[in-house]
Amino acid sequence: MEKKFKFEDLKFSHLEEIQILQKMNIREVNNVWTKTEILNLQRKKDNFLRVSTYKEKIVGFSLFSYVQDVMDILIIFVDPHFRRRGIAKRFISDAANFCRKKNIKKIILEVNEFNSSAFSLYKKLNFKKIDIKKNYYSFDGKNYNAIVMELDL
Repeated sequence: MEKKFKFEDLKFSHLEEIQILQKMNIREVNNVWTKTEILNLQRKKDNFLRVSTYKEKIVGFSLFSYVQDVMDILIIFVDPHFRRRGIAKRFISDAANFCRKKNIKKIILEVNEFNSSAFSLYKKLNFKKIDIKKNYYSFDGKNYNAIVMELDL
């Protein structure tokens, strides 16, 4: 990964730029997270919210939430121009380290079966396929299955 990428906890000041990033890439985002939704998540104590910046500009963000000993990846989004540079991998690595400190035993996620690059990344990071949610995503009038995956820590 390039050293120019910075990673930090998501702050209120990041919300507007996250909205712009999602809107600019609307066809890439299954479910746009609104400022209010992120704020509500941020107010809860059981979360891990991060951003990645490059030259002071947000190029990715991740939202994780946990209950007891299970963390759920709500979204990891990286600007298409900055993909394949280790940003998503770093978000997951940071979350796994956070989980170990909090004694969280596993990370789970749902990934659109159509998103083969994300599925490949998760497999490389030792996530295991555990279930399929039929017709979980709807996009351009078509339904897609969600592949449920988990990582034991």
